[in-house]
Amino acid sequence: MTETPEKGTSVAVKKRETGIKVLGPVPWGTHICVFYDTGKDLVDILVPFFVTGLQNNELCIWFYADTSTGEEVAKAMTEEMADFNRYKESGQIEIIPYTEMYLKDKAFDGQQALNFATAKLARSLERNFDGTRAASDISWLDKEDRAKFSKYETRLNQALRLAPGIALCAYPLDEFMASDFIKIVSSHKYVFVARGAKLARLGDYRYRKAWEAITRSQKSYRSVVPSLKEEMRESEDKFLKTFHISPDAVFITTLTDRKVFDINDSFTRVFGYTHDEIIGRSTAELNPWLNQDQREKIVKTLVTQGRIQNEDGLFRKKSGEIRVAKYSSELINIGGEPYLITAMTDITERKREEESRRMLLNPTPDNPLTRLQERFIYTGFQGFSDQEIIELFLSLTLPEPTAGELAEKCIAEFHNLGDFLAAPVEQLRHLGIPQSNIVGLKMIHGLPAQILSQRIKEQPEYKSPHDIADFLYYSMRDLKKEVFKAIHLNNRNQIEEIIDLFEGEPDRIAINPRQVMESAIEHNTRALIFVHNHPSGDPTPSKSDKSLTRDIVFIGNILQVRVLDHIIIGQNTFYSFADEGLIKEYELDFLSLRLTGTSEAKRRLHEVK
Repeated sequence: MTETPEKGTSVAVKKRETGIKVLGPVPWGTHICVFYDTGKDLVDILVPFFVTGLQNNELCIWFYADTSTGEEVAKAMTEEMADFNRYKESGQIEIIPYTEMYLKDKAFDGQQALNFATAKLARSLERNFDGTRAASDISWLDKEDRAKFSKYETRLNQALRLAPGIALCAYPLDEFMASDFIKIVSSHKYVFVARGAKLARLGDYRYRKAWEAITRSQKSYRSVVPSLKEEMRESEDKFLKTFHISPDAVFITTLTDRKVFDINDSFTRVFGYTHDEIIGRSTAELNPWLNQDQREKIVKTLVTQGRIQNEDGLFRKKSGEIRVAKYSSELINIGGEPYLITAMTDITERKREEESRRMLLNPTPDNPLTRLQERFIYTGFQGFSDQEIIELFLSLTLPEPTAGELAEKCIAEFHNLGDFLAAPVEQLRHLGIPQSNIVGLKMIHGLPAQILSQRIKEQPEYKSPHDIADFLYYSMRDLKKEVFKAIHLNNRNQIEEIIDLFEGEPDRIAINPRQVMESAIEHNTRALIFVHNHPSGDPTPSKSDKSLTRDIVFIGNILQVRVLDHIIIGQNTFYSFADEGLIKEYELDFLSLRLTGTSEAKRRLHEVK
């Protein structure tokens, strides 16, 4: 039943499930912030968030920043909910580009965004939904508009108090965490960092109070906690937790002699020093900054202005490696003494990408970039359709119109990029694709397997079936026949060689365990891993797969050649006999059979005597 508030009053306090495990239920009017590391991290947060909203009769809206992320969320939702398309067709979930809500005349407009939000909140009640659940990717926001956006979010909080709604704002870690953290946190009730498989809750707006408590205190940084009231102590605990789990390198130094007062764990990861190696030492002694003149100039600016933001500079790691950082610093007061707190993000890879992009965007006059080539340099494959990727590849050797026409033919023939990459040479020639493009295509198709093969052979030892599956997936995913491979390892579990032993039609491949072991003996192998594919895409082992594996494990035990695993490659997945415990089970079966056989032989010998 919909809870409609009276005009000018706050919505009824009723907690709603969020789908975010570390958060749990929240009341209407809640504004959540997530700092995410990768697009996958963002998708992993949004899917349970929206699934929960749909199941609880809420209007769900996703404002995406780029087409690829919008599509990824929709695809992931489809995989999570069998009836997702029904919700989409009914209009209960809307996937909208950010431009429709936030921009007016191609520029951010806070009033336009607020009007859009309030209209959606009202519309959800008219359509008999319990309320609205919205999420926005804020990666599009330019630096010059961030102050205006912060004011808009404050006004959005007021709107959320008057109509049933929950809002989630997602910010890229590398763009927003270092310089805009306090402003963003102050506009949200809950703050999280999503990185890889981990989602950490940082707390709420009281971080800012904790910071102010520390700077106002006339006692030392280490003794300030016992002197605070219980509420303030909790706030400082949250600030300290933020300091130590921040993904950015954060450190505090004295202003007078530049001695390191405190660092967080990310600092040790970025610079390579341990806490003991750096606490109490001066930056002059450590010499992490390459341009000391620039550093002194920044310190003078801090003394006069109190802070600097988003400065770029070179720094030196403990190993001597030179890297690039973006950092922000602020002058603070601890125990009546001036200190500097600095947060920095390593942007070396980003700078390299920018330099590569700059070089690529300056082509020779006789070889100008095509429309798709220039777009790829700026965004990578984000937002590209399969046909556009094929056209981009063909445009490397063909004029733009010809490449476009051929790409259209290829999609009509092969339907998707994967089948195009795996297409037979004869079929590609028949479509009119030049020989140079065909050679390049086969190189692209084979390169991932070659690179992964090198990496896996360079590993000190075999550790996980995932490594093998990742490598062989690229070479076996498109095979129409079943292929049985043997991976030979030495006595240190290092991969020595990978051999194709058998090949045949699906479900008809004839594998002889004796030949498998002959190959192992010939190569002086101490351990084996077997891999074969299921062209059907389902890696579930058949009865014959299990029987074959059991036989090879038995023979291997007799010949002292250990079988480590049998991996079956399917479509985007694999099955590992070792992971499922079957290799261990077969080894125990052999041991049991051997013990039984020994006891029986002894019994018969006794009878003869």
